[in-house]
This record gives sequence, structure tokens and C-alpha cells, in this order.
Amino acid sequence: MLAFSSNTSALGRDHMPYSVWKSLHRFKPSQLPTLLDPLLAHGFHPPLLKKALGIVLDKPGKPSYDPLSSFRVIVLLCTLSKILERVMTSHLLAQVLTCSLIHPLQCGSLSGRSTADAALVLQHYIESFLHLRYKVSTLFPDIKAAFANVESPAILSLLPSQGVSLYQVQWVGSFLWDRSRRLTFKGSPRTFTPVLVVVPQCSHISPLLFVI
Repeated sequence: MLAFSSNTSALGRDHMPYSVWKSLHRFKPSQLPTLLDPLLAHGFHPPLLKKALGIVLDKPGKPSYDPLSSFRVIVLLCTLSKILERVMTSHLLAQVLTCSLIHPLQCGSLSGRSTADAALVLQHYIESFLHLRYKVSTLFPDIKAAFANVESPAILSLLPSQGVSLYQVQWVGSFLWDRSRRLTFKGSPRTFTPVLVVVPQCSHISPLLFVI
């Protein structure tokens, strides 16, 4: 998991770069599993790891910066949280594929599947239907605010009903519940406030939860 983590990634509130965790793992490979395995086994995501920083950036070229839509918020999570999320993403992905919770042709938001895979699948179906002398058309929906529309109660009721392991269901519930964010801009208050969008923007597991 650490091999895919960039040492130059923006830091969360712990100010701990991935390079520290990589050095620790090289020096004592058993340390990170010792920290993370109990959290996975008990389906628990620590409250401190659910506090994120929200960096407020203005969108370039806007005629006015009075509307809130003229700004974007970049969410920064603690690197330890991201490592834990990567581990759980790999566990949960294996389960949801086994339980057929994701369409077998789903390519987006899944590790190991790329835009090229999606294009090849589309090309296959187009050529197959053209060979049968059918007319072919393709619809490309543009989904806005994807993570904002993920309903955590629906996910938490769907996963156990389809045979997903209890510890994974419990961890997802713990991960999504009681999240908070502190917006960072000039003059911003240094307090954390609850967020309505429970699926964080920069989490490794968020795309998987969305496609489920």
C-alpha cells in the first residue's frame, strides 16, 4: 500500500508525510500491521482520523467571487487514515466482487481497471451490434457531486444483506459516521464542524463506496 503513496502528497492535520511511514515500515515491518490490524478486526475508524482539513481555493476565471460556487474545497486527510483506507479498500473490493455488488463490466473507480479497459469494452459491443446490422448509440451521463449523493444508510443496509463480512460493514459505518472538517482560509476559525457529505473527497475508499 505504501508503494503507491507519494512522499509529496499534501499533508493532513497530523503533518505526517508518507516518507515517515515508509521509513518506519523499512525499519520495523511489523509496526504498521500492529497499529492497523486491531482497527480492522473490530471495525473501528478512530475519531481523530475523521477530522479533515478543507483548503478553500478560488476557481480561476470567475466573473464574481461572491457566490460560494466560485470556490472549491480540497479535503486533506491524515496519511495514516489514507493507509488504513487503502487496506480496507482492497479487502472490501474483493468482497463486493465476490458478492456481485458491482457490475462485472464496471471499470471506473476500481483499481486494476482503466479508461482503456472501458474503451475496449465499448468498442467490443459497438462492433458486435454493427455486425448484426443494429443501429448503435451511446449515452455518457455526467454525474456531478458524486460523493455528496452517496447515502450511507443505504450502503450499510446493502453490504450485510449481500454477505459482506461484519467487520467490513462495521468499519465502513465507523468511517462514515461523525466526520468533521476545518476550513482553512484567511481569517477562518480554527474549529472543526460536522460535515453533511459523509464520503470524503480524497479518500481511497470513496470511489468504491460510490459505485456500490
